[in-house]
Amino acid sequence: MGNGDGNNSLCCRWLNTVTDGEVPELKGSVVCSTPGIRIIELRDLHTMAFHHWEFVTRPPPPVFHLPWAQVPHWPSDTHIEVVVEDTQGNLLKGCFMPRPL
Repeated sequence: MGNGDGNNSLCCRWLNTVTDGEVPELKGSVVCSTPGIRIIELRDLHTMAFHHWEFVTRPPPPVFHLPWAQVPHWPSDTHIEVVVEDTQGNLLKGCFMPRPL
């Protein structure tokens, strides 16, 4: 997960001195993280990523509305996992939701 300028340490928790913060949140189709969102992955039930959004801007967005209609290929699974990492390396994992129609 790079930031586009060759500096991969921007969002890597093990390379930065950070304090534990709040885990990013998913409310309906909206992802929120006060420090800013770095990457969002959509995964099938086998944990394989099938779509993602990466934010390399400074500052990264604290809120993102998931544009379901822009996802070109969906797995046949009835549920998907949303994984989010913010600028401080905080992770939202294990957040399963029904596949949007």
